[in-house]
Amino acid sequence: MEVNNFKYSVSPLAWTSKPPKEKFGYITNTIKSTESTIKKFSEIVSPPFSQCWSGGIFEGEICNKNWKEQSVIGLDFDTGKQTLEEVYEILANYDIKPNVHYPTFSDRPEHPKFRVVIFLEEPINNKKTYNVIMDSLDLILDIDKKCKDLSRRFLGGKNAVITNTIPINLEKFMTSIQKINLDNYVESNNFSPEFSESLLDINSDNDFFSIKSTSIAGEVRIDWDIDSDK
Repeated sequence: MEVNNFKYSVSPLAWTSKPPKEKFGYITNTIKSTESTIKKFSEIVSPPFSQCWSGGIFEGEICNKNWKEQSVIGLDFDTGKQTLEEVYEILANYDIKPNVHYPTFSDRPEHPKFRVVIFLEEPINNKKTYNVIMDSLDLILDIDKKCKDLSRRFLGGKNAVITNTIPINLEKFMTSIQKINLDNYVESNNFSPEFSESLLDINSDNDFFSIKSTSIAGEVRIDWDIDSDK
């Protein structure tokens, strides 16, 4: 039986179709922090509720500067370029198994639109870490570029499906994020200085990505400090 509760933010308003844009501000103003199991979350974003939510916890109004932590990550797919099956297969290559997915109100057989949700055992509480995560996932997934910010709100949709009831260990997840960057940035045995610098910028005792030692990627040894000076 699932016992873990996860913090996120949600509006109490229920919808049976995509609300008009002029309602979005009103909806945002009704969003409050809550916590629930993965199962309860899947019910909240499904009919007859289909409530609007954000994976972040905020101190005050919902905006990037008020973001405090996040253990629920939403990924939005609306271009139709990747199927749900392809997304899961790509993430499986990096040992990432999402917990929930659901089609949006605008989903059509000829143009699939859906959201994939990942639950973490421990919250991310560093903004730079969150941004690195989203930029890294953007390297391998065709996620909506406009839906990567800290205060992103997602509408509920059609029936959600739970594919994994076990939250992902944060340290393991960050290792997967590192591997995504190694696979996509290493060219001719040279590691991207841009990514190295982004890692060196992240210095927090609560941050799994404060890596300044050496690391092995296949047979390539990477010295983060040296690489950042290239």
